Amino acid sequence: MNFEEAMKVIFREISYMGNENECIEKMYNFIEREHRTLQQNFWRMIYYVMKRYGENSEWTDLRNQASRKWCKKVTKEEYFPFV
Repeated sequence: MNFEEAMKVIFREISYMGNENECIEKMYNFIEREHRTLQQNFWRMIYYVMKRYGENSEWTDLRNQASRKWCKKVTKEEYFPFV
């Protein structure tokens, strides 16, 4: 499975209404059990995705406007050291 296919699986799983808590629990448990360096790399990647998402307004409408605004606010501080 390549990266794009993996993302499609994730988005397919989170698209089911009422499935949020199950998805949150599964994602948390998976991340929590990964190697600590991989955890740091994962969150660093998420941070930069959020930063880019907060800066780009090309596909914004009322459904995702608050998310973009929040991403822009959260990514003003940056510190993800390689340990």
